[in-house]
Amino acid sequence: MLPNYKGPLSLSQLAETCTKAIKNANELLDESEILFERDHFARSLYLLRISNEELGKFYLSLEAIFFELHKIEINWQTFWFSFRRHELKTQISESFISHMIENDLYRVSKEELPKSVLAWEHVKLSSLYVDIFENQIRLPSETITKELVSEAIEVMSRRLRPLHGFDINAVIEKELSKIQS
Repeated sequence: MLPNYKGPLSLSQLAETCTKAIKNANELLDESEILFERDHFARSLYLLRISNEELGKFYLSLEAIFFELHKIEINWQTFWFSFRRHELKTQISESFISHMIENDLYRVSKEELPKSVLAWEHVKLSSLYVDIFENQIRLPSETITKELVSEAIEVMSRRLRPLHGFDINAVIEKELSKIQS
């Protein structure tokens, strides 16, 4: 396995990260729907949660782009820590997108966000591993319901829909023209 890169990224690398994170989030959603159609609800939910984390990478990278454009120093150590931590990517995604989409089913207040992120992390792990709940040993397929996954697919679809056709380079050019004005 290659060692993780930990240095600064150029504007074009950040733009590419945004583009690929959204592409991967959409691919994970598509694959989740395939599993859902085959009644593999637990693994479907796992892919949805990873899709949400990729959305967090998108927003983290987008924020770094705006920092670069406005000559605000980026703490790359903090960036990479957030980029590679599951719960932090979830928190970034939840805090950005759930407040931008009207009637987002998973919207929580800023104060409730850390607790919600931990709960989702637990659900994500429960979709992969045997666990014990109320002294009962359960398979993921006995824990994750069709209704939960159906709702999660709808939420993730609504979160990704506004980003279809998103052109990060156009956003960068527009922001640069504002700065230069």
